[in-house]
Amino acid sequence: MRKIIIFIFLVFIFLCSSAIGETEDYCKIGLNYAKLGQYQLAIENYDKAIKLKMDDVDAYYNRGDAYRKLGQYQRAIEDFNKVISLKPDSFLAYANRGTAYANLGQYQRAIENFNKAIDLKPNYFMLYTSRGFAYADLSQYQLAIEDYNKVISLKPDFADVYNKRGIAYHKLGKYQQAIKDFDKAITLKLEYADVYSNRGLAYAELGQQLRAIEDYNKAIHLKPDYVVAYNNRSLAYAQLGQYQQAIEDCNKAISFNPNYADVYVIRGNAYDGLSQYQRAIEDFNKAINMNPNDFLTYFNRGNDYGKLGQHQLAIEDFNKTISLKPDYFLAYNNRGDAYTRMNQYQRAVDDYNKAISLKPKEAHAYNNRSLAYLMQGNKKLGCSDAQKACELGMCKALELAKDKRYCP
Repeated sequence: MRKIIIFIFLVFIFLCSSAIGETEDYCKIGLNYAKLGQYQLAIENYDKAIKLKMDDVDAYYNRGDAYRKLGQYQRAIEDFNKVISLKPDSFLAYANRGTAYANLGQYQRAIENFNKAIDLKPNYFMLYTSRGFAYADLSQYQLAIEDYNKVISLKPDFADVYNKRGIAYHKLGKYQQAIKDFDKAITLKLEYADVYSNRGLAYAELGQQLRAIEDYNKAIHLKPDYVVAYNNRSLAYAQLGQYQQAIEDCNKAISFNPNYADVYVIRGNAYDGLSQYQRAIEDFNKAINMNPNDFLTYFNRGNDYGKLGQHQLAIEDFNKTISLKPDYFLAYNNRGDAYTRMNQYQRAVDDYNKAISLKPKEAHAYNNRSLAYLMQGNKKLGCSDAQKACELGMCKALELAKDKRYCP
């Protein structure tokens, strides 16, 4: 639920260098409109330039860039295709076509275009940056790091790429290396709220919540409406057991963005930590309305229904959890607990069986199954499970069974 900040792909601009006469006039007018952010008017002038000169490379290129800025990526690609057909050695056309594909989520095609651009312009650092972004979007973080390394060799003072490499290291679980990159980015760009937030996240993964909070504080100081930093700081507070402070940060984040599902989940968990189960459920309800496919939110809500004694509602949420994530052993274990509390011991045993099949060395499942067996009057299996649970570090059932003289 913590959020890492990323950056968008960068693009490149052409001029009207190849146009002549009236064609050049339309092209320049289009560029002027583009500089003012009036991309539709820019496109209309590029259209006129192209009508006068059907092979005007610059007009096609600039029109493609305008389409891209309007989010019309397929049209942008069509114009960059035309540029490439007219000027096959245009690395800029390949670069921007790659960017358009990336914006469509077609990252492999984006990479193919960046490869071609790099072949044509091997020392242009932004091409490696963009390809690294695409590799990261495909979760190919090691390849992304290799591209970021190349960027740093070409432009060692580029703060953003240290941040990006830090994120890639973080994704690979290399938190210390991530922190070193975030440190470097901050030395190059002091007022860099995103990187403080990202470094805080790395510290949090190392269990250094107080250092994480210091970085989130800095990020929020630099960017007072920074929802992600409030989100991350609230989680750090919750992990320290400082639930009220976590709730205050969640409230702040919600004031800036009331449609941020993760914040409701964190606040719900904080309310749970304060034993305010109904308020927790209300927050989980909001999160589910915004993100109905998050299995953990159903699981958390199910636990709170159970704490309120609403075991049938708990079972329904654990059912939903399992439908979304069939290998989540805790959902089976906790559904078994709910069945036990409803005196449906065989159903409970079935769920504990499944939990144990998924995680054979989980003491809780053996402990709970032993109690269900004992409630069924099956002392042999109940005592066997109680002994197994104790061997794994949880002896509550065995102690109870011995106290009741069920087990020797």
